[in-house]
Amino acid sequence: MAYIYVPDAEQNLEEGRPSVRLVGTDGNVFNLLGLCNKAMREYHRVDPTYNSELMFQEMMDEVEQGDYNNALSVIMAYCDVS
Repeated sequence: MAYIYVPDAEQNLEEGRPSVRLVGTDGNVFNLLGLCNKAMREYHRVDPTYNSELMFQEMMDEVEQGDYNNALSVIMAYCDVS
C-alpha cells in the first residue's frame, strides 16, 4: 500500500515556500530532491529565519515513507513548483 502525504492542518505552507522549477528537468527523484535542496538553501539567503536544513530533512523523512508519487506530493507541499 502506497503512503500518500497529507500536510498537517497547522502547517501554513503558503508562507515561506521556496520556488523551484522542475518542469523540463530530469524526472529522477534524486535530481528533483537536489533541485529542491538548492532552492531551499537559496531561499534561506533571502529569509534567514527559514531553516533550510531542517525543512529539507523533514521533507526527506516524508519522501522516504512512500513511492515516487508520494515524493512528488511532498515536494509540492514544501516548495512552490513550476
